[in-house]
Amino acid sequence: QFYARAEVEIDTGDFDFPLLAYLTTRCNLRCIHCYMDAGHGSPDELTASEWKTVISDYSEFCESIQKRPRITFTGGEPMLRKEALTLIEHARNRGCVTELFTNGTQIRTEEDARRIAKCVDLAQLSLDGATEAVNDSIRGKGAFKAVRHAIDLLNGAGVKFRLAMTLMPANHQDMRENIVSLLRSIGEHVELRLALASIQGRAQRSVRFRDSCEGELALRSVLEPIYREGLRKPRRVTPNLRSMSCGYGRNIAISDSGTLYGCAIMEFPLGSVRQEPLADLASRAFQLGIDTQIDKIKGCNSCELRYLCAGLCRLNNWIYKQELTRSCCTPEKKKEVIKKLAVRQAPANSITGARPLVGSFWLAH
Repeated sequence: QFYARAEVEIDTGDFDFPLLAYLTTRCNLRCIHCYMDAGHGSPDELTASEWKTVISDYSEFCESIQKRPRITFTGGEPMLRKEALTLIEHARNRGCVTELFTNGTQIRTEEDARRIAKCVDLAQLSLDGATEAVNDSIRGKGAFKAVRHAIDLLNGAGVKFRLAMTLMPANHQDMRENIVSLLRSIGEHVELRLALASIQGRAQRSVRFRDSCEGELALRSVLEPIYREGLRKPRRVTPNLRSMSCGYGRNIAISDSGTLYGCAIMEFPLGSVRQEPLADLASRAFQLGIDTQIDKIKGCNSCELRYLCAGLCRLNNWIYKQELTRSCCTPEKKKEVIKKLAVRQAPANSITGARPLVGSFWLAH
């Protein structure tokens, strides 16, 4: 199903419109929860020249809708493409904010770090354990030491970086007990992103908590020792704010072979940059972001909880109902949403008045 490009001016709203560029699905690791199921890669990857055209066209599109272009270069492991940093340099020259999401194992020398420092606004590296044993049981032998070496190199080159960690039953206890020691060992400045695993790609049910409420409580239990040690004060946020969207259509993703999607999860393709202008495809995704806001979702638009939960993932709607705009919610899911609202309201035992941060969040100390 394709949406024709809107002839009217698109209402760009107050959100950004970043691009996730999946340079490759090749990867040297086999993480148990990889939502991309990355490994051997596609035989039909976009060439470096094609990626440069995509980057240029995207920056022009962002200019037309008055958004600053931001590109996240990811994979697979993007650094397995020898042109990766050249492409990032091209994006920087086109005025893009640039991010590199890497497993870190390919950043091996001071020269690698210096070159990254010149073209990358932020590098994100992944660990899925606060200790070597737990991390390597999830990501593969040797991964922990390789990432720690990369972190030392990036610190030395002055690169702003983020540590991304996925919380799951296999590492929950390790993270809760050892996260403070890990953060202290990295240095004075670190940005931390914690997220719950999703059932995509290689991930099995074992990487998930029993439900989202248990996951939220697990996230909070990892935060508590960080707060207790004074590395970061609890953020006081207003819980359960009015939310209109799951985020679909507020960014675009382009696969290694050129297919464009309206979400980082590559379901419901909108077309190929090899066959249509990127501006047409991006406009299609942008309009879908507007068309899938909560008040336009059948089954959600009459629900009293709609502004609190924003509806389920629009791609789940597509998978189960064959429509992005028809809710696949169930009575059981609605009960879970209500339970989650209560969990969010309750203060943590050891942090009086603090509100939990749910899903993915950022921490700096």
